[in-house]
Amino acid sequence: MDFVLNGTIFRINNLQPSVDKAFLDLHASYFGNHCYDLDSFKSEAIVFFTSAINDTQKQDSFFNNLTIIWRKLLNESRFDEASALWEFTINIALDWEQKNKGQHIHKGTPYYFWGMTTIIRGDIDQGYALMHQALEEDVRTLNNPFPDSPGLAFTTLDYKKVDQAFRDWVLQLANHLNSILNINSSKYGGNLPLSIFRKKLLSSPPNRDIMFLFAHTVAKFYKFGLMPKHSLSSDFAGQLEMNLFFNIALVIDAVIKNKNTGKNQFIDHAAFLSKKCHLNLTKSRLREINKDFNNDFEGTLNQLLDDKYISSGGLKVQHLSSSLAITYGIRNRGAHNISSVSTIWKRFEDIKQHIFNTLFISIEKLY
Repeated sequence: MDFVLNGTIFRINNLQPSVDKAFLDLHASYFGNHCYDLDSFKSEAIVFFTSAINDTQKQDSFFNNLTIIWRKLLNESRFDEASALWEFTINIALDWEQKNKGQHIHKGTPYYFWGMTTIIRGDIDQGYALMHQALEEDVRTLNNPFPDSPGLAFTTLDYKKVDQAFRDWVLQLANHLNSILNINSSKYGGNLPLSIFRKKLLSSPPNRDIMFLFAHTVAKFYKFGLMPKHSLSSDFAGQLEMNLFFNIALVIDAVIKNKNTGKNQFIDHAAFLSKKCHLNLTKSRLREINKDFNNDFEGTLNQLLDDKYISSGGLKVQHLSSSLAITYGIRNRGAHNISSVSTIWKRFEDIKQHIFNTLFISIEKLY
């Protein structure tokens, strides 16, 4: 259905006459001086949902009819109002579900756009929570843990899927991750294209959780990278950065454990990876490194970052061995100590590269 407001032609989906008129009145109230009672819109929406039971295409069309208003609010940086629009319509659907036990309205679309709004506004955590809620709606509706939907594409960093409204964000994260991969390739000899890395990570182990944590953490790393360096020169910033490092360490733990079954401690996984990659970090050497970390975390970390750490017997720990040792030290400290040290925020990028190196080599050599 085409309609004109302020000399501009817009198009929305035809649903049924009464709710179509409600949408026209709603648009007129946002774009002009027309007064409209939102309770009237809610009443028409309730009637529509009753008529569209089990028709998820019509339900999607209903929510998509709100995107014209949403984009207007978004373009004017009225983020609170844009979010409130989606919350308002989701609440209508939730009210309907409450009165119709056992019946569901597919709410993937409004949760997706609400999440998109929240991330653009700068709230990564809430935005990702909403995006995952959109995915859960898709999973329930399609009865598939891996639905071909924008929600899954977003939450699993699928930058190749064109049909997703927030693909620009996913592409930004993919480019950020690819820059880390390129350093790994040029400096450490890695050979892992981004597309292969994502494919292997998504299937190892064969559930979505590992990719969910990874994609969210990459987003946080990306946002940190956009902040002025002078604003991240504190131990509190170091604490936040340690949390990100620890999350990647958890991903690495899960990736290796899937191939090192029967073992639960990270030291076993680190020694297993070392053996597979010929890094010469045995469990005894890892224990020695851990002891040095416990005695002088900052000094040991700097030695490893500078490729100057020498273990007993004169063995130099360098390059990818340093990456694994740093990951091991960060993993242990993150699990047992909330305090930070200045090296974390002073050498944030170096540490990040080393921890990602460990993830990359885990995927490249074990899968």
